[in-house]
Amino acid sequence: MNDLFRSLVTQTATHTGSDFFAALVEKLAQALGMDYALIAELIPGETPRLQTLAVWGDGQRLENFSYELMDRPCGIVVTTGKPLLIADQLQTVCGHNPQLASMAAVSYWGMPLLESEGRVLGTLCLLHRQALAVTPESEEMITIVAQRAAAELQRQQDFIALTTRQQDLEARVQSRTHDLMTINTELHAEIFNKIKAETALRDNQYFLERVLNAIADPVFVKDQAHRWQMVNNAFCELVGADRQDLIGKTDHDFFPLPQADHFWHYDDLVFSTGGEVENEESLTDGQGQLRTISTKKIAFLGQGGELNLVGIIRDITERKRIERQLRKALEREQAIARVVARMRRTLDLETIFQDTTAELRQVIECDRLLVYRFNPDWSGVLATDCNRPRMRLIVVNLAPA
Repeated sequence: MNDLFRSLVTQTATHTGSDFFAALVEKLAQALGMDYALIAELIPGETPRLQTLAVWGDGQRLENFSYELMDRPCGIVVTTGKPLLIADQLQTVCGHNPQLASMAAVSYWGMPLLESEGRVLGTLCLLHRQALAVTPESEEMITIVAQRAAAELQRQQDFIALTTRQQDLEARVQSRTHDLMTINTELHAEIFNKIKAETALRDNQYFLERVLNAIADPVFVKDQAHRWQMVNNAFCELVGADRQDLIGKTDHDFFPLPQADHFWHYDDLVFSTGGEVENEESLTDGQGQLRTISTKKIAFLGQGGELNLVGIIRDITERKRIERQLRKALEREQAIARVVARMRRTLDLETIFQDTTAELRQVIECDRLLVYRFNPDWSGVLATDCNRPRMRLIVVNLAPA
């Protein structure tokens, strides 16, 4: 028996998966002289059933099949989680069973396949056309074989579960990445192309960091405690700090108190509504420069169901400066147009001076504007003095005494 056991172990050692189970039932049936040997996996559900993984019978491998547990000896093994031996008169003990009758089985020996915590994974069973005499050696052999089969079946189930979790994780990463792409329509095409190019990456953290760092605008992710969970390179440059110094910190660690409180106010608004907010605000960067920024924030659920927000910043300082210059230029042009229009309505010099100085004072935003009228000898008079809130005409003789 020891030689048979060593032979069984040697001949199945190089096999894994379905090949392992097929080799195992074949060698076990030959070692114990059994007509049938099979390994079946328990398929849970409203009506649990067993699905064979390997079947050996009449000296050859047979097709796999599935069967219900009711009124079958394997059902007792699965339900109790204990071995079952029916040494003789199997048909009488189990009643009329077409499948057992087709095998002409007289005896049955079933072993539960148990995982490390005791849960039943399936069965290993032997059927014979003669009465079965169990010896301590054969009992030891089938027990060890059942343990090996259970270990391999648990390994396969763990592998399938791990693969399913990885696929589910990849699906969630793609979903969150899609949410990120919609944050800013101007970046939609760029982000989509990056995602499409990197979908083969299995490391979602590395993939997401690459996408974020490919975006020229600063991007950050916060939890509900306002702590930065993720930032891209552009955000680090804006704040003037390394990524490892930012993660886990908040706005109050890097920005003036009024600015940090302002940022938190809009964070809380996003968290409370679960939607998105876009607003213009001021930010002091890492070099101490005051910038005008446009920030868009949107809430999303993390892997564990926790609420987070992702924000994207667009520096609009230069755009605002140009807008102010254009607005002032427009105001000057409008003032000149109004002065020209009034000059066309009158030739009175005093009226022209009054209108001109009033418009100019408003355009250049000063409190007082004076106009001198010089003579050829550089003597002259103060023609107009326009101050806030009224305008008056003062004539001063500047001629030498």
